[in-house]
Amino acid sequence: MFAKVLNWQSAQILPLPKVPELERLARRGLAEAYKAAEVARPWLEKTAVWTVANGEKAAAKATEFVKSKVELIRPSKVIDETFPTGPAFVATSQMKLVRPGRVLSISRLMWRMLTLAIAEKLQPSSSLPASGAKPKTRWLISRQDDLLYLIGSAAFSYLFMALLFVFKVKPAVVFWLYVLIFDGPHIFGTFSRTYADPEEWAKRRQLFLGSLLWFVPGPVMVALKLGDYFDIFAYVWAYYHLVKQHYGFSVLYKKKNNDLAKIDNYLDKALIWTGFSLPFVQFLFGPNYPSGFLRLSDILPSWTPRLALAAFGATFAAYLGRQVYKLATRQPVNLPKQLLLASSISMHMVTFQLPFAQLGSGLYSLASIVATLTVYHNVQYDRLIWFHNQNKYQRPNNEGQSFGLASVLSKNGVRFAIGGLLFGAVYRIPIGQMTQGRWGVSREVGRYIGAFGWGFAFVHYYLDSKIWRVRHDARLNKALQTAS
Repeated sequence: MFAKVLNWQSAQILPLPKVPELERLARRGLAEAYKAAEVARPWLEKTAVWTVANGEKAAAKATEFVKSKVELIRPSKVIDETFPTGPAFVATSQMKLVRPGRVLSISRLMWRMLTLAIAEKLQPSSSLPASGAKPKTRWLISRQDDLLYLIGSAAFSYLFMALLFVFKVKPAVVFWLYVLIFDGPHIFGTFSRTYADPEEWAKRRQLFLGSLLWFVPGPVMVALKLGDYFDIFAYVWAYYHLVKQHYGFSVLYKKKNNDLAKIDNYLDKALIWTGFSLPFVQFLFGPNYPSGFLRLSDILPSWTPRLALAAFGATFAAYLGRQVYKLATRQPVNLPKQLLLASSISMHMVTFQLPFAQLGSGLYSLASIVATLTVYHNVQYDRLIWFHNQNKYQRPNNEGQSFGLASVLSKNGVRFAIGGLLFGAVYRIPIGQMTQGRWGVSREVGRYIGAFGWGFAFVHYYLDSKIWRVRHDARLNKALQTAS
């Protein structure tokens, strides 16, 4: 990139429309510097000793200045590629200097500082928009809504913990409370903005039809006597989806706040994956894993928990150091994102320390863990979906355009809520009863039905990985109001 921007052999550099004054000066300066380099060789040979003596002092001062102003985040490989290789440099490097090694070292240092300084100014993924203006709001919906539904919804997870371990509510009751009021409506939200939206159908017909194939793997694996492995696959994918969704919310906050520097992108992703993996791995190897299910700890290496702890410790230290550096250099800190990560990661760590094994064996003990972890996300997702649907399907935001069933379902909040409750009840109650061998269905047949029922969740998981990519969807950016 820098080699295109700072081409030593030509004054025709990459246009910089956002900084026209810098472009004009850079073009003229490079042209004049190239011309001067060709005619100044004899003079340079005579003044080499003076350059070495005074260049060291200048480099030392420049180094201190750049360290205090510029964030040194460029890989050395990229920086080395920016070092000049044109004819002027070749001619200069062939001069017989008193201390050529030191001159080369100083030149490299000063060139790197120059490219870093320019890169810091031109980098599009800085903490502020190119105009230098701060975003109108740091929140996705509003400060109150975000704190209540997107960040504070962890309170619902702590409520479920209290119901299970303080008030001793039966796991089956907690599970059905979660399924009917929270989980069913949240899957309905995905369907409302995909299968019910004719515009999305026209654009993603192949994706929507292909996603229905996710109803097939469950019954097939049960028929192949791999039901236990299917359970592992289903619950691991559920947890993976949950982590991906938390990452997705953090990305929305990053885009909203123009918090897109590469080093922050890497650190955010690393903290999320190590922060959520550590408690999950400790749960798999610990005493709180409920009986009646195949344990992943029998498959994974015994050193897996130590690896997870080391990875999280190193990542957290780097992440914390980065935030301290940003505060010290007066760079903006993405507060909503930090609150989201602190809320979600800490809740997961608390949940996996609870003695779920004491709740007994079977479906409801493991489902209680799923309910406790996922209800947080359900509330987040339901609120975000409704925000999206309001902005896309309701007047006057839809500019008079009708989106078929999606517009009907999203006409008002009451209709949308009733639709979500009915959607969850219609498919979850029959599948749940038959899975338990009720309604005249044998346990064996119920196993097939239960595996088939996972298809609703699988379609939701798969579609969600495709339909929330704000970077490539202008209408989604508009509906979520995340465009800078």
